[in-house]
Amino acid sequence: MFNFFKSIYRYFDKLSFFIYKLRQHILYSGSVVDLRDKNHKIREVAHSIDKSMTMKNSDPNRGERAKKNLKALCDKTEILAAENHLLIKRLSSMPETFGFDSQMELPTVRRFLNLDVETNKIESSVVCANKYPKSCSRESIKIYLARKDKSAVASCFSGFSCIEGPYEIAVVVVDLTAYDARSEVFAPYIDGSIFATGFCRSLWEKGIGSCMLNWSSQTKESEDKLRRKLNLAKNDLIIMGVVFGYPEFIPFHAPRKKVEDLII
Repeated sequence: MFNFFKSIYRYFDKLSFFIYKLRQHILYSGSVVDLRDKNHKIREVAHSIDKSMTMKNSDPNRGERAKKNLKALCDKTEILAAENHLLIKRLSSMPETFGFDSQMELPTVRRFLNLDVETNKIESSVVCANKYPKSCSRESIKIYLARKDKSAVASCFSGFSCIEGPYEIAVVVVDLTAYDARSEVFAPYIDGSIFATGFCRSLWEKGIGSCMLNWSSQTKESEDKLRRKLNLAKNDLIIMGVVFGYPEFIPFHAPRKKVEDLII
């Protein structure tokens, strides 16, 4: 009987923590209360420019509007101003491609060549990703490769609208039965994200670009559609999608923070 009540207590304790985290997101996220500093906004606009300039069929006015917004923000901030003015300069004279370098930072690639990705390279990247750290060494992660109806699977993700050219798409899924709901609510998301990062990193070392597709902003309708397409079990937790292929264009990335800004 004692163990029963102890178990109930742990469930309520974790539910309380979940409500606390939800409240934290509602009260302090930048989308609800404008607490983001100018530098976060600058990078947000730079990301919009990045997307516009990588798309062949993008509305040219979109990039120009974003560039004006970026300049306006730079005029209002002192921190990183010089760095971001340099960003504008580089964007305005951006070459068609920066060439391939597997040692460079892991870029987000949205334009792909009409080349098939070899099965052995996909499999070796999955093996590499599976060697990355996991909580308690669990083997809970699966990756679904959409062999058929790629466009139907991809359309479930809101970030897919910027993808151009032939592509492969994978969906990273975690088996919830490997976790204790009383104490490991967030662990599946962490494990799945680490796996996806390892997968993309390994692909990039083979000359294959990728773009992670965010799943956190999806609707119940899109989740149901994706579950039907992949025939997912009820205990399969969708983490994200990954679109990948040989890059036609390697995009520019906004400057990264300096190490002294990262280590507190």
